[in-house]
Amino acid sequence: MRAIVQKDVGCLVCREVPEPEPKRDEVKIKVACCGVCGSDIHSYQGIIPMEIHPFIPGHEFTGTVVAVGSEVRNFKVGDRVTAQPFRTADSLCIVGVHCDGAMAEYVCMEEKYTFHLPDCISFEDGTLIEPACVSGHAVLDYADLRPADDVAVIGGGAIGMMAALVAKACGARVFLIGRTTSADRLELGRRLGVDATFMSDKDDVYQAIMDLTGGKGVRVCFETGGSAKSIGQALSLVGQRGKLIELALTSPGGIHIEQFGDIVQKEITVQGSNCSLWENWPRIIDMLAQGRLNFDGIITQKYAMEDCVAAFETRGMKNIICP
Repeated sequence: MRAIVQKDVGCLVCREVPEPEPKRDEVKIKVACCGVCGSDIHSYQGIIPMEIHPFIPGHEFTGTVVAVGSEVRNFKVGDRVTAQPFRTADSLCIVGVHCDGAMAEYVCMEEKYTFHLPDCISFEDGTLIEPACVSGHAVLDYADLRPADDVAVIGGGAIGMMAALVAKACGARVFLIGRTTSADRLELGRRLGVDATFMSDKDDVYQAIMDLTGGKGVRVCFETGGSAKSIGQALSLVGQRGKLIELALTSPGGIHIEQFGDIVQKEITVQGSNCSLWENWPRIIDMLAQGRLNFDGIITQKYAMEDCVAAFETRGMKNIICP
């Protein structure tokens, strides 16, 4: 089968590799679409050390079941599916990070991490379920949102956008914050229902949000940038006894945050959120199928496998690869 292989930092090729066959508890999936995640790009650029090499990247995917293992009971050939990108054969690993992924014609996944994709969800939109579940884990499991809560999201990338959309679907008033370089993404956020957007390098974000919240600040801030400046901004925006939920990794050497005292003075709860939980997947799929989540316009461009370098190097909200 054809697959995209990262041979080394900055080196992607499309080449023939052995075709996988399902184990007794696995389904074999013919991949329809696979999203290019920021972590895929960071690995390609050498920002994130490669776990294995060479390897097949890709963990945001959809497709059709073409074979099932002898112990599989809930899936049959022809089923449309997506999957939480985990494998547990030896120890828990993330598909496309710690082991070969889905930027290939076929991938095998354990039945327990595979989910039916309703007919009303396109294969393209289905690739966005994985990042929506990552953000959904933060929103649904940690934010404890109440209707009409004020929420800020810092970062206009896919994770920030998904956090904003899931929070909006939960009834919150959502403020999305990016930079002037993300003006097109902020505009997309407004089209998808975000209540207000701001550019941190142009607008007086603190004053604007204080004006909108009557000086109280937001009850929850989702921070997806990971820099000292953006985390400091998040702490300034969170109100008394509010919550900062951090979804980004910082540099290995750590960071110094001048606003650290806000955590004590305002009694802010700081919560980390990483990856997704199994139970996030049915809930996000259901929200998307019901129309409570709208992904229109998030996918920037589709690429063939042979154009993998362009898919990784062309800026966009979300590029996808279709074998």
